[in-house]
This record gives sequence, structure tokens and C-alpha cells, in this order.
Amino acid sequence: MVVVTIIFGTIYGVVQQDQRLGADSPQLEMAQNVRSKLEQGVSLPNAVPAEPVQVASSLSPFVIVYGKDGKVMAYNGQLGIAPPTLPEGVLDNASPTKTHRLTWQPTDTTRIAAVITQTNDGKYYVLSGRNLVEVERIENRTLLLCLFGWVISVGVLSGAFLLLQTKSLDR
Repeated sequence: MVVVTIIFGTIYGVVQQDQRLGADSPQLEMAQNVRSKLEQGVSLPNAVPAEPVQVASSLSPFVIVYGKDGKVMAYNGQLGIAPPTLPEGVLDNASPTKTHRLTWQPTDTTRIAAVITQTNDGKYYVLSGRNLVEVERIENRTLLLCLFGWVISVGVLSGAFLLLQTKSLDR
């Protein structure tokens, strides 16, 4: 039973991590593209996508550009009518050579997969994120499937064990 538990636990852990890390792919691309535009001298309004994204309800990725002082300079991601507030100190973990990945929860019901990178000149931080609601729905389904597989496997093994026990008592 322990081996079955370890196998199904490992399967779930690997699949869940793959799903969660894969959730960052669109944001990585978007953050790098905006960063590249800013480094090429494109103006903020032209570097950031124009279409507003409601981060609490949309599955679309969004961008928020911060100045080196941490103030919002441009954005298309909105929570209501303003960009969501980033927790203090988060920008400190990004640099021109290191992209920072985080799960950010700006409200009780909104979780965001976000990446942050900094321009080479240190002038801007570029955050790109997207709502995790769909990824988390898939993760929950994966958990249920693994639990179902575990229950079936334990049931079959228990049945086989009982059958062997019964046969050995008949002898």
C-alpha cells in the first residue's frame, strides 16, 4: 500500500508542477517582449498592450511596468479600474539577468501566475501575469484522478491479498 501511495503521490506531484510551471509560459514571452521593446527605445504606451485586461475574471495575460522606484508607469492589467497592488519588496527579486516567478494573490478570490524582469538599464521592471483559475481547476481534476486511481489500486490489492489469505486458509 505504501508503494502505491508513493507512486500516485509522485505522479500527482510531477503533473501538478508541470501544469503550474507551464502556466508561466505566456507571461515569460510577454514580459520579455515588452522588456525588449523598452530597451529598444519604444515608448511606454507603445510597448504595453493597449487592450485592458480584468485580472480577476480574464484568462488573458497582462502587463504592468514599474519604474525603478516601484511606481506603476504603464499597464493593461486592471483590478477594477486600477492595476492590482504588488506586495512590497517583490520587485527586489528581479534583475536584468534573473526573471522572478511568483504566485500573487491580490484579492481573496484572485490568484495570478506572474513573472517579473528588469530592463538592462535598471529603469523599468516589467511584470506579466495571468489568472490561475483554469490552471488550478485542472490541478484539482488531476488530484481527483490520482485519488481515484489510488483508491482503485488499493481496492484491487486488498482484494487480491484477501483472496490469497482465504486460499491459504483453505489448505
